[in-house]
Amino acid sequence: MKKDSLYKPGEIEFTQSEDVSVCRWKDRGKKPVTVISNMHNASSTEIVNRKNSKGERIPIECPKSISDYNKFMGGVDRFDQYMATYSVAQKSRRWWLKLFYYMLDTSIVNSYLLYKSSCANYRKKPISALEFRSTLTDQLIANFSSRYRPTISPGVKNPKRALSNPSNYIIPGQHLAVKIDKYRRCKLCSKNKEKRSSILCETCKICLCKECYAPYHKLPNNI
Repeated sequence: MKKDSLYKPGEIEFTQSEDVSVCRWKDRGKKPVTVISNMHNASSTEIVNRKNSKGERIPIECPKSISDYNKFMGGVDRFDQYMATYSVAQKSRRWWLKLFYYMLDTSIVNSYLLYKSSCANYRKKPISALEFRSTLTDQLIANFSSRYRPTISPGVKNPKRALSNPSNYIIPGQHLAVKIDKYRRCKLCSKNKEKRSSILCETCKICLCKECYAPYHKLPNNI
């Protein structure tokens, strides 16, 4: 298509490939308006009224895709408003996550619009978009509970091998084991024969070797 500066007011240019059409139309602005549609015939036009330099309203030809957009753009603006107010989107370098968040937001907004339409039919006052999202979240979560998965402690130097070592697990409500640089005496087995370890219990602030870590915390005074 031509450069923006070469269009004259009211000029139309279009192209179509199967169901997809691209239309450009020079309105009153400096640049032509461009619309891509999969539901319009590129050659279809409508007559719209525009003011000339004298302030008189004159009929000019306009592509139907652009005319329809101007008629229903209020719905697009309202949709964007609902999307931007309470979006679930998060920043990510993975491009497919952006599509996922957009589709999720679209589904929520569309469901809210259907809910409002249903309330209008039954003459009921709809709840706000925020309350709708909160209720939807509660219903989706319901009684769901996931199985506990051990998490690697921050002090572990090699996370890939950490899961093979039970002392590297963080167990909620219990004792956290971390790897330290210095070796210290084991609190339990060093009573009989000195043995050093680099595994520290952050809760008890003592060092224990791997074999003594679980038995020590099972003692009555250390639970």
